[in-house]
Amino acid sequence: ASEYWTLGFASLVIVVFGYLDDSRNLSYRWKLLGQLIATLVLISGGITFRELPFFGLDDAPAYICYPLTLFFVLGVTNAVNLSDGLDGLAAGNTLLSLLLIGILGLQTGNTGCTVLAVAIMGGLLGFLRYNTHPAKVFMGDTGSQFLGFVTASLAIMLTQAEESALNPILPLLILGLPILDTLMVMVLRTVQGRFIF
Repeated sequence: ASEYWTLGFASLVIVVFGYLDDSRNLSYRWKLLGQLIATLVLISGGITFRELPFFGLDDAPAYICYPLTLFFVLGVTNAVNLSDGLDGLAAGNTLLSLLLIGILGLQTGNTGCTVLAVAIMGGLLGFLRYNTHPAKVFMGDTGSQFLGFVTASLAIMLTQAEESALNPILPLLILGLPILDTLMVMVLRTVQGRFIF
């Protein structure tokens, strides 16, 4: 239960910085600072990678797990944020990822992850009704960063739970589409000599 309080508080940090960005157009440094604070809250609350591929059944060392968690959560948060350029894209991608998290949560008995995933999916379905082309409602950075952050966190919580027998590589597969999309954008910008942010 403490994990969910941690996730709630960390998500609140993301929402506050997202709101400030939407209302005051913060620079990328401030956005990154907010994401960093929220992710450090997650890690300090125990929401982190522990079991990793190729490390056997024992927990991987903290000096590998903590940076990997930081990189993964920041990467997914920004990937979903960047995918919010087209009507319905960020919400649609996240909806599919949450659906998979919900199904896997049911199969492994992780009720908490399933309930949270279904609750956010319900909100997304209502939102998508007005966000498909031509969109009448927009989520802004507050919504897209929140979706990316929570989905990444749930993927970690699902696969790293003690009772879970899921492969620890699953978060990458669940969130593969926004991650690949962001990597392609970064590579294209680098090739074109543009600033990746």
